[in-house]
Amino acid sequence: MRQRFIIHIRGSVQGIGYRGYVKQEADQLLIKGFVRNEPDGSVLVDAEGEEESLTLFMALCQEGPPSAPVESLDLCELPLEEYTAFVIARKW
Repeated sequence: MRQRFIIHIRGSVQGIGYRGYVKQEADQLLIKGFVRNEPDGSVLVDAEGEEESLTLFMALCQEGPPSAPVESLDLCELPLEEYTAFVIARKW
């Protein structure tokens, strides 16, 4: 079953390649949506895909790359948007 989640990630996650890491993992898991930096220093991910893929994706977002220590991750489930790709958004 396809699902959609907003994932709000806090920690040292800007300016160190976290969005690129998220995109790479999303592409490998066939997740669609976007990732963007937020003005408060956090990162927001809007992700939709199959439940099993999303579960793994959220765990990878929590783990992050070694250069990006994640402090917290908040989730909110929303209705599907039917995204066709996963992109790095440049503006909030």
